[in-house]
Amino acid sequence: MPGLPVLIIAGEHDQRREEADVVLVKNQFENCHADVSAYVLPTGHGLHESEPALVRDWLIRKGI
Repeated sequence: MPGLPVLIIAGEHDQRREEADVVLVKNQFENCHADVSAYVLPTGHGLHESEPALVRDWLIRKGI
């Protein structure tokens, strides 16, 4: 997975996962040398209003 771009977006009030899950998954990808970007947004499990722009900007930065 070296260099593989990975985007992780989580909601800080998501009741479907534990808070530590984001760190665990991020660390697992980083240990495989993936290019990880992780964001925790002030939302639950649903889409946050800033999420589409965040994803768009990330895709542009990664040239995807």
